[in-house]
Amino acid sequence: MKVKSLYSYFLKSAKGKAQEIATIEPTGFLNDRSLAIIDNKNNIITGRQSPKLVMVSADIDEGMLHLNAFGRQSLETVLQENSLKKIKVRLFRHTVDGFPLEDKASQWISDYLGESVRLVSLNKNFREIDPKRGGLAGELVGYADAAPIHLISKASLKVLEKTIGRPWDEKRFRPNIVIDGNIPFEEETWENVTIGQCSFRAQFPCKRCVFTTVDPETGLLDEQAQPLSGLSRLRRERNEDIVFGIYLVPSQLGQIKLGETVIAENKSSKE
Repeated sequence: MKVKSLYSYFLKSAKGKAQEIATIEPTGFLNDRSLAIIDNKNNIITGRQSPKLVMVSADIDEGMLHLNAFGRQSLETVLQENSLKKIKVRLFRHTVDGFPLEDKASQWISDYLGESVRLVSLNKNFREIDPKRGGLAGELVGYADAAPIHLISKASLKVLEKTIGRPWDEKRFRPNIVIDGNIPFEEETWENVTIGQCSFRAQFPCKRCVFTTVDPETGLLDEQAQPLSGLSRLRRERNEDIVFGIYLVPSQLGQIKLGETVIAENKSSKE
């Protein structure tokens, strides 16, 4: 098995940045999902509520934030949070910290989305992974939904594509790591994964939602609710939950690269 693609999402629900090398921290890819958009009630906005977010490019480089979107002038601003302005924001069922960035960054996002929003930073105020969702003591996560890292398999995607009858962009599933060379859906049985110098604990399979129906290139919803509809059909035939891909928690840190070998330990191998 090999690593085929690597993606970071510096701004939650925005466009992923393809990478050749990814630095792995205890909380996942460096700066991954370290920024988010909130509404006037301090709820984090995702692509589920605002699909246009998927067309925003956000990059973090040497303390600077770069924002780009088609048809808009790009914005560059210092990624500097004011610790005295910390606020509490809602991420689904969780209350997390947020540090508002400069007003011009929030105004840029507001103008693009057509609604008044604010841009906040995590500022390394990570939250503990919910024990009810497989988190162990001391494990942390940023603005990601459930776990630091998300992995999908090209082999599994090919089975889904055959079910639906057409190819699908892997970016619809918003993975950090895409691998190839395994048995389809084998990843759902893994307990530990090693890639290069890094290792990870497999947390659990990722339940899928309407976000998968958003085209990452246009921000439009698929009229047939694909690929979620096809995935639902495929899983029903297998008498399984509607999942695709798995969550990972780093256990040994370092860097991973495109083309590196993926070694997995199956849960059954210990039985």
